[in-house]
Amino acid sequence: TVKVVYGEDGRVTVIEKWMQLSTPEEYDVARETTPELCRPLQSAAGDQRSGAEIVHTHMHERYNEAIVSSTTESTRSKLDALADAVRIRYAPLVDRALSSSGAAGHVNPLPPRAAGAP
Repeated sequence: TVKVVYGEDGRVTVIEKWMQLSTPEEYDVARETTPELCRPLQSAAGDQRSGAEIVHTHMHERYNEAIVSSTTESTRSKLDALADAVRIRYAPLVDRALSSSGAAGHVNPLPPRAAGAP
């Protein structure tokens, strides 16, 4: 869960983030009822693993993250999906920052990627 607090001038003054430890079974229930709170960026990139699968593959996943390459089509596809999810998720914050900074005429540098674009 993330809580953002804005000051009187509209700028972010505090960002708080909470993570709740859960059993694999509790995670599966939460993913069904509130998927937006359960690894939303990973889900957007196609990661639909159960709680038990995440626990089982955690160490292997960390090792692979250190050596992953974007040269394969499968990996590129996952990275593109993750980039799109980040662009969409943070676009409102970038828009707000641009508008509150008086950056008139500036365009959000994080627009959604066009379909099929590299």
